[in-house]
Amino acid sequence: MPSKRRPHSDAKVAAGGSSGDGLPPKRSRQNGSAQFKAPPLLHLFHFHRAIRHDLEQLLELLESVPPGGSVIEHEREELAAQLESLRHILRHHCSSEDDVLLPVLVRKGCRILEQNEGAACHNSAVFMELHEKMEALERHLKAADTWPSRAEWEQLRDAVFLHLDAEEEAMTPYIWDSSCLTPDEQGQLLVKIIFAMPEETQTRLVLKSLRELTSTAERSYFLVLLKQYASVEQFASVAGHVAQDMSPEEFQELSEHVPGLTEAAESQLRPLMEIRHIHMAFRHALEDLQQAIDDVDPSDELQLRSFAKQVRFLRLMHAAHSQSEDAVFLPELRKGDREFAEFIHGDHHTEDSIFYELLCDVEKLCAASAEQRPPLMSKLRSRVRSLCGHLLRHMASEESRLLPRLEGHYPVLEQDRLVREVRRKIPEDALRVMMPWLLGSLSIAEQETLVRNLLRSMSRQEFARLIESVAKSVHMGVLDGRNWYELARRVPEIRNHSGIESESGLYSGPLAEIMRVHKAIRVDLQALADAALKLDPESLNPRHLTTLRERFAFLERMVRDHSNAEDRVVLPALAERVHGIVEEYETDHHCEQELFRRLLQTLLDIQCAGTAAETRSLIRKLRGIVRALRVDLMHHLEREEVVLWPILAEKFSADEQTQIVGQVFGQIPASRMQELLPWLVRVLSRHESANMMQHILTITRSTMFAQWLRTWFKGFDELVGGTRQADATGPGGNASIVATPAHGRDMDSAKYEAAAEGYIRRAMGDVERAIRSIARDETLSERERTMLMQNVMISQWRRRKLQPPAEHAASSSSSARSCTWGDAEALIKNTNTTNNNNNSSPRASTDPQGRGICRMYRPGSKTDSSPGQLGCRHYARACRLLAPCCQVYYTCRLCHDEVNDHVMDRYAVERILCMRCLTEQAPAEVCSSCGERFAHYVCLICKLYDDAPNRDIYHCGYCNVCRVGKGLGIDYFHCMKCNACMSTASAKSHRCMEHSLESDCPVCGEYLFTSTNPIKFLRCGHLMHASCYRRYAAADYRCPLCKKSLADMSAYFAARLRDEPMPPEYRGIPARIFCNDCSARSLVEFHFLYNKCPQCGSYNTEVLQVGRLLPSTNAALS
Repeated sequence: MPSKRRPHSDAKVAAGGSSGDGLPPKRSRQNGSAQFKAPPLLHLFHFHRAIRHDLEQLLELLESVPPGGSVIEHEREELAAQLESLRHILRHHCSSEDDVLLPVLVRKGCRILEQNEGAACHNSAVFMELHEKMEALERHLKAADTWPSRAEWEQLRDAVFLHLDAEEEAMTPYIWDSSCLTPDEQGQLLVKIIFAMPEETQTRLVLKSLRELTSTAERSYFLVLLKQYASVEQFASVAGHVAQDMSPEEFQELSEHVPGLTEAAESQLRPLMEIRHIHMAFRHALEDLQQAIDDVDPSDELQLRSFAKQVRFLRLMHAAHSQSEDAVFLPELRKGDREFAEFIHGDHHTEDSIFYELLCDVEKLCAASAEQRPPLMSKLRSRVRSLCGHLLRHMASEESRLLPRLEGHYPVLEQDRLVREVRRKIPEDALRVMMPWLLGSLSIAEQETLVRNLLRSMSRQEFARLIESVAKSVHMGVLDGRNWYELARRVPEIRNHSGIESESGLYSGPLAEIMRVHKAIRVDLQALADAALKLDPESLNPRHLTTLRERFAFLERMVRDHSNAEDRVVLPALAERVHGIVEEYETDHHCEQELFRRLLQTLLDIQCAGTAAETRSLIRKLRGIVRALRVDLMHHLEREEVVLWPILAEKFSADEQTQIVGQVFGQIPASRMQELLPWLVRVLSRHESANMMQHILTITRSTMFAQWLRTWFKGFDELVGGTRQADATGPGGNASIVATPAHGRDMDSAKYEAAAEGYIRRAMGDVERAIRSIARDETLSERERTMLMQNVMISQWRRRKLQPPAEHAASSSSSARSCTWGDAEALIKNTNTTNNNNNSSPRASTDPQGRGICRMYRPGSKTDSSPGQLGCRHYARACRLLAPCCQVYYTCRLCHDEVNDHVMDRYAVERILCMRCLTEQAPAEVCSSCGERFAHYVCLICKLYDDAPNRDIYHCGYCNVCRVGKGLGIDYFHCMKCNACMSTASAKSHRCMEHSLESDCPVCGEYLFTSTNPIKFLRCGHLMHASCYRRYAAADYRCPLCKKSLADMSAYFAARLRDEPMPPEYRGIPARIFCNDCSARSLVEFHFLYNKCPQCGSYNTEVLQVGRLLPSTNAALS
C-alpha cells in the first residue's frame, strides 16, 4: 500500500541539505564509514523509517482479508501482536526522546515546544489521542472475530505518519545546527535515547533500523557511532544481536568496516546454548514423565501402553542426542580430560540401560494379574524416579563442566563447527521429530535465540531445509501455530525459507483433506488436554467442566467419523493391494474410542461427585486418561502420515485417490458436515482453508454441494474467492436445482432446445409431424433423437413457463381455490392472533384475495370424532408455504405443481403460514406465535416439513435435497460421479455414470433428480422409476437408452433355443452380429430367434448381415 505521508518542507532540505526523511544524501561507499559525517541524531529518523515500514506491513496483512469477511483466529492474533509490538516501540521511543533529548534542547534555548508542541512533546493531547487509537484497535482485534474497518486503519496510518513527519520537520534544523548541538553531544544523546528504552524494544528498533539501511556504509557508520559513544557492555550487546540477525556473509562484510565488531559480538554469542536448550526440553519431558507415572492407573492396560510409547519417544531423543555428543564432543574432551570423557560416555550407556529396563517393567506389568500389579507398579515408579534423577544429574554435570570447558578452549567459530557436527550426527528421521519437540518445549524468547543461532551458524541451504521441516510440523498441527507466527515475526528470515503462508507441498493431491483433518484433531486435542490437565480439584467451575465435556464430545464425534470413514473406505481399498498393514490401524481406532468413552464418563462423574476426596480421585483418573489419549492419538496420526498415506499415494493414481476421498465425503451426513467444515476453517489458516475448499469443490464438482454450502456457510464466497463456479440462481439468490441440475446440462439443453424449435418451424407447428421427422433422421444418434423428441414435446410447456410471473398469478389463484382448497375447513373468523415477528396478522375468514390462508387436512383423516390431521395427500404438516412465483399459500410444492403449469422453487420460499393459528412468519421449526412444532422432521434449506411417524428423512448436502432414508453413512452413501444417493448395499456393484440422476425417466419423462417416486438403478448405469421399470420390463429386456440387458437372460434364451431349434436345411448359414452388451462384432451361425455373442455370452445381439459374406469381410473377421 503506498504511503500517504506528507511531503517534507523545503525549509528542512535547505537547512540540512537532506533529501527526504531528514536524512543526508547517500554518498559513495569509498573509504567506508568515513564518508558519512552527518549529525549522529539524524539516525533517530532511521527509527522512524522502521516504524513506518512496520505500519506498512500491518496494512499489507489487512489487504489479505476481504472487507467484511470472516477472520481466521491466528490472523487476528498475529495482527494484534504486531500492533501491540508497534505500539510499544513507538511509545518507548517517544518516551526516551522526551526524557533525554527535549530537556537538552530546551536548555539550549531551542523553541521546539512553541513551534510544534504536538510533534515535539509526546505527553501532548495529540500524541495521547494517537496512542489511544492504537489501543482501541488492539482491543477490537482481541475481542472480535472481524477486522476493524479499512477507514480505521487508514486513519491510524495517516496519524502516525503525520506525527513522525511533523517531528522530523521540527527537529531537523536543530540537529543540523552544530552551534546548538555538537557532534559529540549528539552522539552521547543518541546512545542515551537508545539505551533508555527497555532491552527488547531497544533491540528490535535497532535491528529494524539496520535492515532499513540498504548499504554497508550506512550500517557501519551507525555502529561506529555506537562504539564511540556507548560503553563496552552496551556495544557488545548490540553487536551480539546484530551478529545473530545477519547472515555470516553480511556480518563479515560489516566487520571489515567496524573494527572490534567481531570481538564484541563473540563475547555475547553462545553457540553451545543449543545444547542447553536440548537439556531444557529433556527436563520438561522428565517432569511430564513423573506426573504421568503418578496418574497412571495400573489396572488400565491402555494407559500403560500409552506410557510405554511416551518412554520410547524419550529414549529415541536421548539416543540421538547422546550418540551425537559421543561422536563429536568426547574426542575433543579426551584431549584434555580423558577421565571425564569416559565418565560422560558411561553415563550415556547407563541411561540407555535404564530406559530398556523401564520398558521391560511396563511389559511385565501389562502381562501381570491383578494381584501382581501393585508391587510391579511400585517398582515401575521407582525406576522412573531413578531415570529422572540420573538424567538430571548428568545434564547438570555437562552444563557445569563440559560446556564451560568447550566455551573456554574454543573460539566462537570453532564452537559453531562443533554444534554443526553434533547436529549432522543426528539421524535425519530423529532430527525431523526432535526440532518440533525442542521448539515446543521452549518459551518464545528461547525459540528466538535458538533460531538466530541456527541462522548464524548454518548455511542458507541447511537453514532452509531445517526450517521447512519445522514448518511442515506446524502445518500438520504438531507445533503450535501461534508461537510459530510470532517467531516468524521476530525472525523475518523464517518467512523466506518456510513458505509460512503456503503448505510447502505437504497438502498436495486428494489426500490433502485427510491430512487437514489430522491437523484439526491435533490442535483441538492439545488445547483440550492442556485444559484438562490444569483442572484444580479445589476450585472447580461447573460451567467450565460442562464446556470442557462438550468440547471433548465434539472432538470425539469428529475422530469417530474420521475413523469410521477410514475403516469403511480407505483401509479396505488399501488392503486389496497391500496385505497385512491395516489391522493395527483398525485396532488403534477401537482403543481411541474406548479412551474417549472413559474420558467423557469420568468428566460426568466429576460433575456428580459428592465429596472432595472423590473429586480428587476422579481428577487424577482423568489426567491419566487424557495423557493416554493424547499420546495414543498423536502417535496414531503420525504413523498414518509417515507409513500409511505414502503407501496409499504410491499404490493409487490421482483419479483413484479422488474416488476414495469422494467415497469418504459421500458417507458424511449433512448435519455432520455443518460441524466439520466450520471446525476446520477455525483451526486452519486462511490459505489452508481456501485450498481445502477448492479441493472439496473439485471432488464434489458433479454435485450440488456448492449451492448447499451457500445456504448456510457464512463467508463461503469470500473463502473461495473469485474461483467459484457460476450457478444459475432462483429467486432470492439460491441456486435452483430444478432449473439447473448440473453444469453440463445447461450447455446440452440450449443446443437441443434450439434444434427442436427448428424441427417445429419446419413442421409448421405440428408436434407429431416434427417428432416423425426426428425419427426418420438417420444422422442422429439414439441419445440425440431422444433428447430432441423430449424437447419438442415440452416446447409448448416451455413457452408458457417463460411468460411473466404476473400472468400466472391470476390463473394460479383461481385454480388453487377451486382444486386445492376443496376439503378446507371453514376459515376462522375474528382471529386476534398477533405475529411476534412484526408480520401481518392472520387473514379473516373470507380471505378476499384468495391467498390460501386456511387450514388443510389430509384426505381420509377427518372423522366425526376427530378434526383430522393437518397436511395434504403428500405430507403431514402444520404449515403452508407461500409460493414465491404466485404469492399464494400451498400445503407443499407438489400441491402447487399439480395445479400450475410451472414448478415452485422450494429454496426461494421465504414465508410460511401456521395452520393452527394462521400466523404468517419466516420459515422455522416452531411457530413464533403458538409455539407448536410444524412437523417432526424440518429442513429449512428445502423448506420440507413432514410429520409422518415412521418415515426416516435426511438432507443430502451433495444432492441439496431431502431423501427418504436414515442418512449418509448409515443406509445410504452419495456417489460423487453419479451425483446420486445410493444404498450402501450397492456401493461396490453399481456402475458409475456422470450425472446419471440428472436426467429424465426414459419411460414417463419425469425429471429423476427431484422425483418423489422410487428409482431403479439399471445394470448399465441408467435410471428409471421403479414402477416404470416393472411396466417396461414386462415388454422388453433391454435398456431403452443404450439397449444393454436389464438382467441376465442367458438361461431364458438357452431354453428358448432348445425348444426352437434351427431347421436342418438352414443350419450352418453364417451371420455377422453386433452385441449390445459388450459392443463386439462377431461371426456366428445364424438362428432365426436369438444369436449368442461368443465374446460375452449375451443373447442381446443384432444381426448385421446374413448369408454368404464377402471374402474381405471373412478375412477381417478372422
